[in-house]
Amino acid sequence: MTRPHEDASIVEESLVRAFVVPHRRERLLRLVASPKGRRKLLRQLAHFHGLDPRFAHRIPLSIGRSRRFTGSSGRREPPICAT
Repeated sequence: MTRPHEDASIVEESLVRAFVVPHRRERLLRLVASPKGRRKLLRQLAHFHGLDPRFAHRIPLSIGRSRRFTGSSGRREPPICAT
């Protein structure tokens, strides 16, 4: 049985392998592997430019601010991708 932080590490590594452009992948995999590197990566995440453009799509403000993305808790929830 794996521990929760090990599960998170597997998920983070899978996300990097799936959605980050090839020339940035190895460095990000090294960052995700260490606690210090992971913190550094999380600080950069809001301004991250290494996503593979095939998978990155902007959500128009008119949709992103729509009330239909507000769940029953009243808190804003991310939209679910149906593609």
